[in-house]
Order: sequence, then C-alpha cells, then structure tokens
Amino acid sequence: MENTQASISKALELGADVVEIDIRKTADNQLIVFHDNTFDCRTNAKGATEDFTLAQIKTFDVGYGYTADNGQTYPFRGKGIGLILSLAEVLQSFPDTQFLINFKDGRVKAADELVEYLQQHQLLARTKLLVYGNRKTVERLKYLVANAKGGDKTTAKACFKAYMKWG
Repeated sequence: MENTQASISKALELGADVVEIDIRKTADNQLIVFHDNTFDCRTNAKGATEDFTLAQIKTFDVGYGYTADNGQTYPFRGKGIGLILSLAEVLQSFPDTQFLINFKDGRVKAADELVEYLQQHQLLARTKLLVYGNRKTVERLKYLVANAKGGDKTTAKACFKAYMKWG
C-alpha cells in the first residue's frame, strides 16, 4: 500500500535515496500523505480528502480497494485501518530521509500551507525540502524557503534528457 510507513520503509530498505510522497489537505488543515484527492478508489470511504478531519481519516481502511484480479479478491481489506499518515508523522518517523513532496493539485497556496504546517509542527528547520509540481507552486515554495529544491515538468524533462545523454 503506497504512502504508508511500510512502503516508505521498504523503499529505503531497497536502497532509495529519495522517497516520493503525495500530500493532501484535510478539513482540519492537516496534511496527510495520500495519493488521490478522494478516498473513493483506495479506501472504504467516499469523498474528498479535504472533507474529513485527520481523526476521521485515521479510521479509514487504506487497503480496502486494492485488488490484483479485477475485484475477485481484496487481500488487504481490514489490514489498512489507521495506516494513512499525517505528513508530520512521516517526517518524524524518517528524520534523515529525503522526501520528494508532490504538489498534485496545482494550487500556488499549497506552498504557503506546507511551510505553515511544517512551522506549526516544528519541522521546517530539519526538513530537506524537495518538491515537484506546478511551476508557480514550486517557485513560491523556493521563495518562502531559500534552501528548498524542486522542479516541474519542464525541469524534469530537461533532467531526463541530460540523463539519456549519459546512457
């Protein structure tokens, strides 16, 4: 199950230098680590991440919707309750890990929300910010946090082309 403590641990165990995570805002202005903007496909809940509080989200089963056989079986049902993490929990659990935070929703304000959230949880100074997403959102974050690094589709394509030249 992606974006869980187990999946992050496994990525690091396999030698990942950077772990990509997706963040979403909740109704109580928390940030959770979750791929989709709704819970419909992956969990036993329906609705947008911003429609629920963190406490409510902690009761959802993140393993509910996983199937490898087109719905014949759901091997993770009941095994993913409480596994959706707040961004603070992830950063505190893996303090030395570099995370690539994916801004998926395209809102420039998301940069301000991330910085405010990290300050609120006293994590800004010790978090190595590496971000990806909408160009304006990434630029805003770099403006707010001088040592933040990141890019958008244009910079990713440029990097990929450079890597391709190296073979």
